[in-house]
Amino acid sequence: MSRTDPATWIATGLAVLTVIFLISIPVNALSYSHFNIAQVSDAFDYGKYIERWTDVYRPGESIKIYVAVEDVNRFRSAALDFVCIIKDPNGYVVSGEVKKVRELGYRDRFYEVFEFSIDDTWIDGKYTADIYVFDVLNETQTYKNYQDLYNEILYSGKFNPQVITSGRKTAPYLTDSISFYVNRDFDTRPPDTFLLFDSRLKASVLPVGVNNTLSVTLLNTYTEPQETSAFLLVDGKRISEKKVRLDGGKYTRLEFQVPPPPKGKHTISVSLESNRVRYMNDVLPIFVPPLLYGKPIEVGDYGNGSIIYSPNNYILGSAGISELKSPESVEKEIERIFKEDYSANRESAVRMFTNILAYLWESHDREGDIKMGLLRGSDGRAEIIFPYLIDLIKKEGKAPVVYEGIIDYGDLSRVDVVVYAGNTTPDMEKLESFVRDGGFLIVDDTSYWSDLKDDLKPPGAKNFDFRKVDLSRRYFDLNVNKTITIKLKSELKLPPEFRYSNLSISHFVASPGDKVRISFSVKNEGGAGKETVKVMINGKETFTRELELFTGETRDLNFTFVPEKPGSYKVAISGSDLAKVFFVKSKKPAEQPTPPPAEKPERKERSGIPILIAGAVLALLIILRIYVRRI
Repeated sequence: MSRTDPATWIATGLAVLTVIFLISIPVNALSYSHFNIAQVSDAFDYGKYIERWTDVYRPGESIKIYVAVEDVNRFRSAALDFVCIIKDPNGYVVSGEVKKVRELGYRDRFYEVFEFSIDDTWIDGKYTADIYVFDVLNETQTYKNYQDLYNEILYSGKFNPQVITSGRKTAPYLTDSISFYVNRDFDTRPPDTFLLFDSRLKASVLPVGVNNTLSVTLLNTYTEPQETSAFLLVDGKRISEKKVRLDGGKYTRLEFQVPPPPKGKHTISVSLESNRVRYMNDVLPIFVPPLLYGKPIEVGDYGNGSIIYSPNNYILGSAGISELKSPESVEKEIERIFKEDYSANRESAVRMFTNILAYLWESHDREGDIKMGLLRGSDGRAEIIFPYLIDLIKKEGKAPVVYEGIIDYGDLSRVDVVVYAGNTTPDMEKLESFVRDGGFLIVDDTSYWSDLKDDLKPPGAKNFDFRKVDLSRRYFDLNVNKTITIKLKSELKLPPEFRYSNLSISHFVASPGDKVRISFSVKNEGGAGKETVKVMINGKETFTRELELFTGETRDLNFTFVPEKPGSYKVAISGSDLAKVFFVKSKKPAEQPTPPPAEKPERKERSGIPILIAGAVLALLIILRIYVRRI
């Protein structure tokens, strides 16, 4: 056995010590790219928070600071110390807190929310919050603890995994600062503290001497309780008052008795004592306190069908079950909500889905029953609640909906409309042919935080895009301020008065058999009611549609006409001066190819041999003649 060279022993020993030294030093897993801080009004989960609308506070309020970090898990462990220190305008520390995280497992995203009460000892001015996140995991000892667990269980029967930490003085860390202000004179209520929406008049046309009723929903969008007074005004004159106190994120339904005004047109409106109010006339809101959903519906046409993207969580939000997980709690809440006389979220969901279906059926010239299903793979809670919504859509909107239940991708031919509810997208490859061939896909995004629109493009689409469509007032009148008309008893109802505009024809010159698209707009400038719209082409009734419109409501109509013969075609709308002409010309017969000019017979080039022979003969004759003369 040979001796090892001492130098080799030394080198090996140094290498081992180096390895031990390196693994004993805590590795900094923290990265500024994964470090986030914000002043918030509420935080729900990692990356899910609502930023506070202002960085100014008053004594008596609380400041909430959200701090998050990720990619910090090593050896199935994480150990973090979150530290926040607040200094006043003069640099004195007025508050601070440490929050510790010790995690066994593979979770790799962590957040904390610091909350500090601002008391009267805090002076006005600019404050600084210094935020630290220390990575205090002792990797060597934690790893050793995991390795020892095997023998510990094997020989002692104990199981005691631990996260071993080191001190903050030697630990790697991230740090950042944010500023905020304390101002005793600042009004800290956010804009649009109150939201007024979903108003309904018992009747828009009344006989003389009959009372009317106006109901409207008032929502406190702020997190703190608020008080205000609501006033009913008729023609600008204050008629009655209701005092209201609402907790944060809560709503109430206000009802005002409208006394019978004299004959004529009158404006009925609601106003608040607070100047922080928004009259929601454009979007039907779905809210789960304290979140408010007010994003527009977007539609993308593909082939003969359409994809509708609803970012407002109408299905789960209709019963406020977005945060509920267990089927038992979901079913209990759904049963309670759908037994109530009025629920703002429920009514918004029913109306919006009714409007979506009406829009699809009208814009695509569909008739008959609407066969509808919920796509397999949707949120399981949607499977519970969706049948309730369908029943209300059929009851309140009189929509001819036939619910086919849960639909698999292989059964899409059974339905006209398929609804998907979730925070991810459905399989668009399997849905592409369904939409292209005339089906309608409605995607209801169940997450306030996601945007699925970019992932809903059909795989085979080249020029596909979404457009915003106002569906809130198209079929339902949601204006807070109403106009009513009072007539004599012999004239209880003001007749509708339809006005036509925007007549458009897709072709100026077409060919027989071409599909010519004709579109126009109809607005009711009279009383609410029905009227039959007729379009004449060359004096012949070609298109009819019975419309029922509210006062001031506008509807866009279109249809397709296929001319069979050449000539001029005059399109006129009955009851109006609106008319346009287009022309149909026969296609030119296919031109016969011009025959090439007749080829001239080839002129055969004369061979040079006969010319040579003739020349030789001529020369011989001349020579012969000269010879004869000499003789």
